[in-house]
Amino acid sequence: MAVRTKTLMSEVDLANFMNQNGLSVDSVTGPFTNSSGHLFIFYDAPAGPSSVGLLPAPSPAAGVSFASASGASTVEVGESRTVVSGEVVGAISGGGYTGTLTSGYVVPGTVELTDSGGTGPTIVDNGSGILVEKGTATRRGTINYSTKAITVTYAYNGIGTGNLLADYQWSAVPDAGPVPEVARLTQITVTGAAGNIAFEIYEDEAKTKLAVSGTIVVVGGIGTLALDHISRTMETVDLTKRDRRWVVVDGACDVNLYWERVG
Repeated sequence: MAVRTKTLMSEVDLANFMNQNGLSVDSVTGPFTNSSGHLFIFYDAPAGPSSVGLLPAPSPAAGVSFASASGASTVEVGESRTVVSGEVVGAISGGGYTGTLTSGYVVPGTVELTDSGGTGPTIVDNGSGILVEKGTATRRGTINYSTKAITVTYAYNGIGTGNLLADYQWSAVPDAGPVPEVARLTQITVTGAAGNIAFEIYEDEAKTKLAVSGTIVVVGGIGTLALDHISRTMETVDLTKRDRRWVVVDGACDVNLYWERVG
């Protein structure tokens, strides 16, 4: 026999694991709770590699998901991106262009720039703020994803003409992304609201699995409330919606749900 450790999300998962592996209460030590809020146990298992010891807490990736409620309603808070196609950024002059895109926070890796005259190369961003000729590593400028500022410089033998055109995606908040299936909800913020906003966060569209609820005190059009809740979407039947949560609010506001990835 060997002593092993197993990390689980909930007491239900623990019971299922014990049943599936024929473990009795006498063969299990625990459960204990680690720093990430997960349960873990020590148990006897057939001889094999031993993993005795505490498992390290996962390195969470943080992000924010966004939705806008027009009034007292339920909104799906998930990835919120808007696609822009063929935006006329401005006239190319002096072998290049310096200016800004129009909308929101630019999503890295989504920018594609062309010239209306069709004489220059297609230019894309590399996801790290550098503009390059498409399909190459040849630098042709920079982009600031937050301020939307871009600088394009063409080669002398391939200068774009006419207007600079842009295809890209943008989000209403920086670092926007879909909520992971398993996440630690760390904060909820509402903006554009008046008074206090009551909220409920559900893990399923039918609103049977309440994750957390409360009231956000709004001062000067913005309110923030710290959370500390492990959220799962295991009861969401629609697999295409496992990247979001459902937030009920009692007023018009923009909802920003901050999270950390767990596991």
